[in-house]
Amino acid sequence: MVSLHAALNPSNSPRVLPLEQPGLGQAHALLTQLAQGSSASLLVYGPLGLGLLQVAHHWAAGQLCEQPNVHANAKPCGQCASCHMVAAHQHPDLQQLLPASMATELGLLPSTSSKKDSKPSAEIRMDDLRNLHTFFYTTSTRGARRFLLVYPFEALNSNTANALLKILEEPPEGLCMVLLGQQPQALLATVRSRCRRIALPGPSSAALTAWWAAQGVDQPEQLLALLLPHETNAPWLLDRQAAQAQLQPRRAWVQYLAAGAKGSPPAGCEAMGLRVAITLALRMSEAWLQTALHMPPPPGGGMAGLHGNLSWAKPTQLAPCLALAQAWQRMLRHADHPIGVRLTLEMMAEQWHTLYVAC
Repeated sequence: MVSLHAALNPSNSPRVLPLEQPGLGQAHALLTQLAQGSSASLLVYGPLGLGLLQVAHHWAAGQLCEQPNVHANAKPCGQCASCHMVAAHQHPDLQQLLPASMATELGLLPSTSSKKDSKPSAEIRMDDLRNLHTFFYTTSTRGARRFLLVYPFEALNSNTANALLKILEEPPEGLCMVLLGQQPQALLATVRSRCRRIALPGPSSAALTAWWAAQGVDQPEQLLALLLPHETNAPWLLDRQAAQAQLQPRRAWVQYLAAGAKGSPPAGCEAMGLRVAITLALRMSEAWLQTALHMPPPPGGGMAGLHGNLSWAKPTQLAPCLALAQAWQRMLRHADHPIGVRLTLEMMAEQWHTLYVAC
């Protein structure tokens, strides 16, 4: 397991974090422009996946850089003591608040045991916030502003969100909180109102697939249909073995649904987890509706390659398909709870197969 810095900067040297992935360089320039001179906390959102954290980390490094005029656009120099500490994730004035599961995956926390009850949480919990108490209420150690990157804000549970709201209402001197995510409506309205909002656009699907192909990623044209929004620049995509382990259950699940969910779900599908399974099923229902209405498949990023397998979709069953999609959407809200994955997949398969039979 590598650190976030190593994952985003493979040379593992104390230099500027790379922004060569599609759209990230432009996003950094836009963030620098829109955040210039702002003393408020920031709500930064857009379809950049883990790239949002990368862009914000790079921007904060530029704000903390001790030679900011060396490079244009407030980019970190990569040579001063501050940049070295940022690169090593040891700068006292730059902290990150992430779910334990993500921090563990990125190498920022030690892996826990394999016991079910010790599985790292996918939520940002109060304990994660309490660990930063000293950071909140001590002054900058190097005479600069302090930055807290919260990613993804969709992972904040209600208690943590309310605690952050109290900090935003009376922010410690010199602290800039940067909330990062894809869907601002997931945040409390009172949190949104206390932040300066900055929307960062994402790259085109063509740019993403071209970059993946250049990195040697297998079947890049299929990836957008199989990835969650935050995974478009996940480090594991560049590891052939890790990508295979992540994507194979997803491909099997999608192909199984496209064929009408006959029989039991493919073995090993539960490895992808409920959030992924439900998200892919919702995308499949969208593709089903498009096929039933004789709509052309979307250009890139959709289930375009599977539309031919959905020829069984019939306009007479639009209402049942819509009802099923709505039920799955409600299930998605509880996808991170400890529910039996295999049993849930079997239930979903039975519901989908009922639709298939009716057609």
